[in-house]
Amino acid sequence: MALLIRSFYLAIGLVLMATPAAAAEQLVVVTETWALYVYDDDGVTKGFDYEVMVAVLKKMGYTADCRFYPWKRCLTMVRAQEVDAILDVSLNPERSKQMFFPDEHISESTSVLFFLRGRPDNFNVLSDLAGLKIGTVLGYFYNQAIQDADYFIKEPVRDIEQNFNKLLAGRIDMFISNKHVGLFNAHKLGLLDRIDYTKKRISGGRNYVAFALKPANKDLARAFSVRLKSFKTTDRYQAILQKYGQ
Repeated sequence: MALLIRSFYLAIGLVLMATPAAAAEQLVVVTETWALYVYDDDGVTKGFDYEVMVAVLKKMGYTADCRFYPWKRCLTMVRAQEVDAILDVSLNPERSKQMFFPDEHISESTSVLFFLRGRPDNFNVLSDLAGLKIGTVLGYFYNQAIQDADYFIKEPVRDIEQNFNKLLAGRIDMFISNKHVGLFNAHKLGLLDRIDYTKKRISGGRNYVAFALKPANKDLARAFSVRLKSFKTTDRYQAILQKYGQ
């Protein structure tokens, strides 16, 4: 009898060992290439916001399938609930009704004006841009003052590389970009010796991981906020920032 019992438990143990652990639930997250926050490096997704998001989701039992699209399409997809979340989106009254935002932000953004080297940096207030052609990106919300300004011409394009091309061709006077993103792309395009940026920022704010308006995502956003806030107190969080020079 004892032998039969041992054989029974051995068989059960072998079955349990052969049964894979429950797989983490996967969330489809969209964003655009926005180095060093999130970007594709030869097929590998990197960036300090990406790594923070993945670490927090892992603690919650989720994995992230991060997909890159032009920013306007990212917004359309999350609003249509075609995906689960969007990375590095700013909060404004309109968006607060279109997706679930956690209370805790994932990072902060400082945007400046990029221009060709040799042009004087005369920017102090928004009205200094009167009459100028300023490059923007489709779907971006910089701040309400910029959105409402009608005394300079805003020329939206699909991505930052197009803004660099238009700047080099003399088709715009300046363009707005996050400082880190602008410098990263200038380096990638070999333009660091040809461009400069304003010393005073033109806008800034907080970046979030926001979730599509699916019923379960309201609680998911709240839980993510709690976990993210806690994660920011860890050595792992500091290590991620230091890895990217933050």
